[in-house]
Amino acid sequence: MKPGQVPLLTVLTLAAALGAGRHAATAATTGPAGTAFYAPPSPLPAGTHGDVIWSRPLQGAAALPAAAENTLVLYHTTSVTGADVAVSGAIAIPKGDPPARGWPIVSWAHGTTGNAPQCAPTRDGTANLEQRYLDAWVARGYAVLQTDYEGQGVPGLHPYLVGAAAARDVTDIVRAARQLYPKLGTRWFALGHSEGGSASIFTGAVGPAWAPELQLLGAVSFAPVSHIASLLYSVPNMKEPGGDVVLTLEMIEGIASSDPAIHLSDLMTRQAFAKLPEIQRRCTEALMNDNAWNDLAPADIFRPDADMQPLLVDFARNESNRVHLDVPLLLMQGDSDDVIKPRLTDLVDAELCRNGTRVTYDRLKGKDHDSIVTGSLPQVEAWVDAVAAGTPPPSTCP
Repeated sequence: MKPGQVPLLTVLTLAAALGAGRHAATAATTGPAGTAFYAPPSPLPAGTHGDVIWSRPLQGAAALPAAAENTLVLYHTTSVTGADVAVSGAIAIPKGDPPARGWPIVSWAHGTTGNAPQCAPTRDGTANLEQRYLDAWVARGYAVLQTDYEGQGVPGLHPYLVGAAAARDVTDIVRAARQLYPKLGTRWFALGHSEGGSASIFTGAVGPAWAPELQLLGAVSFAPVSHIASLLYSVPNMKEPGGDVVLTLEMIEGIASSDPAIHLSDLMTRQAFAKLPEIQRRCTEALMNDNAWNDLAPADIFRPDADMQPLLVDFARNESNRVHLDVPLLLMQGDSDDVIKPRLTDLVDAELCRNGTRVTYDRLKGKDHDSIVTGSLPQVEAWVDAVAAGTPPPSTCP
């Protein structure tokens, strides 16, 4: 095992080997109209992770204007607890004829939107910054895939910042897209921002074993969420109520959902525990702007006698800076980012380098948490082109 490598990867490698004999793709069922599309059949039809459940043409904000075709898809994946679950997402196919090896693929991991089903990007009525950015990739001849993540879009609890869960979502939509569109190739990149920046790093670590028939060429991470265990350690000292409590509760509930041994009712104060159901009904931005949430400080989340050690172990297990990638990674950070502090991404770079990952790290002056995505397009395009050509840029690791 390489230094810092997450032990879970051994399990994922075994799971991938067991799934390697998956059956051939069959014609997908046309999914129902409206939000009924996001209500999976119960029980789920038999299928391997990445198999399509149903699909239909996609219209609305998540449909990329430069694409020849946009499709909404519901597909199988496997949760970190081993359950077969349905995940929704979008597929955008470029115009024109595919190259000889099929359309190359960008699988996108989106930033934090919230844990409620309606917070999923494919259900949002307004195109966000990330989707406007992705339109440039489909215009360049990449099939662009957007997972909604487990527990978003479809009912269920979103395992927020559980790295392996997000990596499976990002990887399995590539399998699903190739079932629907045989002209897609096997070569693909994982890209992601913020929450998705962490997800793209985990995908670089998990994806090759989870879908060994695909060729993951590299990962790109924009301002990844990191050092979440340090945040949990800091909670007792965060005395001021405000928007931080929303993200903290989302994180606690999401990571605890991956561990059946964690019972939040035993750890949290009554006041904090009573707020969890609302996280499943409303999106992050709405909650952060709601003055009614200003009556709780992060320091008031946990009971004084709570045994925090098991939850701290789970947080540490989902640190993106602790994994090892066998594929190259491009790490992008804005110097003016006040959401993900540049010093934290500096640490991610140093820690991944120590873990043996081939990292190219670029900090851009004047870019903040959002503008790092659109403002770094020339650098990212050049890096992706070089990796696809087999000549990855030199690592910036010392």
